[in-house]
Amino acid sequence: YNKPIDYSSEAGQAIEEIVNRLPPRHAAQAIQRATDRMIYDGVPNAQIMATIADDGSVAFRQMPNVMQLDYIKRAFDEIASDSKDAITGRMTSDGAFASRIARDIREATKRAVPEYGDALAAAASDIRQRGAVQTGQRLIQPNTTVEDALEAIGDATPAEIRAMREGVMGQIDHILGNVRAVASDRNID
Repeated sequence: YNKPIDYSSEAGQAIEEIVNRLPPRHAAQAIQRATDRMIYDGVPNAQIMATIADDGSVAFRQMPNVMQLDYIKRAFDEIASDSKDAITGRMTSDGAFASRIARDIREATKRAVPEYGDALAAAASDIRQRGAVQTGQRLIQPNTTVEDALEAIGDATPAEIRAMREGVMGQIDHILGNVRAVASDRNID
């Protein structure tokens, strides 16, 4: 978090481009969520210096630092997660869009500050790990499309891929257990 972003570099300019392209409605919601969480977490410099105009456009008075970008990314991840259907696990189109924005912010920040990428790779959160296990369980369900699977796997960290694999294997064990139970009840060998 303490590593500065060189906004004059190509990687810093890529972050600035993403930040400047944030859709107003989504940006306002994500920035408010990020600011609220930073304040609650007692994070110094908790205010994200953004102004939301009457027309919904967002203007940053000061470009966000790594910590602020991470909190904004997390807020977009939450918006995406909140859009998932509880039964199917499918995301709405708005949720998929928020997920794409979070991914773009994460990747641009990792390029600008490689240590941020190292920290993300080393410590995938418990929530993301559980989510990855659940995603793995859903990957072999009949209503999961190839596109759904590719989207879930596409931006996963190595730790999340391992957790998805555990979810797939757990679901296979569960299905085989059900088959064995039915076969046993019917005396099928």
